[in-house]
Amino acid sequence: MTATVDTSECDMSEIEKKALEVIDRVRTGDRILFNDRVQPLEVTRQEGLHEGNFGSAWAKLKGPQGGRYKIRYHDGSAGEYVTVGRREGANEDGFPVYDFFELTDIEIVDHHEFRIGQMFEDNDGPFDYLIVTKLPDNGFHDAELVRIRTKEGEVASATESGLFGSRARERIFAGELELIREYKFGYGDRGIHYDTEREEKVRLSGPHKRGVDLRPVDGNGLEVVDWETILFGFDNRFVDSE
Repeated sequence: MTATVDTSECDMSEIEKKALEVIDRVRTGDRILFNDRVQPLEVTRQEGLHEGNFGSAWAKLKGPQGGRYKIRYHDGSAGEYVTVGRREGANEDGFPVYDFFELTDIEIVDHHEFRIGQMFEDNDGPFDYLIVTKLPDNGFHDAELVRIRTKEGEVASATESGLFGSRARERIFAGELELIREYKFGYGDRGIHYDTEREEKVRLSGPHKRGVDLRPVDGNGLEVVDWETILFGFDNRFVDSE
């Protein structure tokens, strides 16, 4: 996912502009390295720029030793600027108190651009395949996926789960899970496919625990295709519609 913010007209310093782009780009689970630290910090929550958030964007971070940090972009009467601070407790009203420091450098060191339809193969884990089925609107929510277990070339089970509640997240970031395919789900031209067996067009409406709904376009095509068809026959039976 690329940052959507335009910093060309900002009065901020170059490092502040870079920090704003990082805040807008990262998502939960990514890791950021800044200043002279030797260990990156993990993004625990994030809100990038969007209409209605009143010129504010931020990312909360957690250090490997438990320290908590916040990088925040401000746009108000005092102008545009970025602050970086380590949480040092809370005040009498319960609001967090930060010890602010100068930002000299910042970069993203671990970032995966999740997309609906990504399919990972895991030869060493409890599940053989992971398919991303839903993405969060921002950094507050988990990505969702279907975990698939196969046996002797057939689907033995398919269960829905969250990505960030499992060890799969760390393994994806570490490059241990191979991205083997990306299915194009959803309405519109990208979702239209041709069923070579029934000789008609179908629309892939979205992945879920059972499989993928195939809404007929030209005829009375398949209502549901299970994961076995998707895993072991999709490329042969269904082709992109021109």
